[in-house]
Amino acid sequence: MITGFAVVIPLVITFLILRMLFNWVDGILAPLLLRILSVHIPGLGIILTFSIIYLAGLATTNVFGRRLLDLGESILFRLPIIRSIYGPTKQLVVMMTTPDGKGFKRVVLVEYPSPGFWVVGFVTGEIPVDEKAFPQWSIFLPTTPNPTSGMMVILPPHHVQLTDITVEEAIRFVVSGGIVVPPSLRLQR
Repeated sequence: MITGFAVVIPLVITFLILRMLFNWVDGILAPLLLRILSVHIPGLGIILTFSIIYLAGLATTNVFGRRLLDLGESILFRLPIIRSIYGPTKQLVVMMTTPDGKGFKRVVLVEYPSPGFWVVGFVTGEIPVDEKAFPQWSIFLPTTPNPTSGMMVILPPHHVQLTDITVEEAIRFVVSGGIVVPPSLRLQR
């Protein structure tokens, strides 16, 4: 049963999110097509969603598309409420998907909110301290089940527990609410 849940639950969550996205796109475009062509095409949201994602990726890989994206983002960053949501979300998604090491450096466990309670954290960088002290680590602590939100803490390296799990395993662990435990995850006492 537990193994079945571990397989089915991520599929169901992925399906529900994609269905919501498809319905949203279909809900916007279906009335337009009905008005213009007087026809409703079932499932058009699926085709258009994948097309939009593909075209967005294709457009931003050339100079003109990149400039257009930069212009759009500069407009978004000028809007007070939008910039506070879009900016951090974009930075986090870029960090999570960047293969060149600019994202999460490693997975750690942080004792939080009190001794004996552990949360998964991602080391995102080092913060220099004066010449005599060791650098502190900036650590992102994601929330469950949405790892794009969370909080950032600054801790000395000796206050965290290092792990051997990959960033991908840790994200799966967080998104599943702890159901999908990485095999190499061990707590030290």
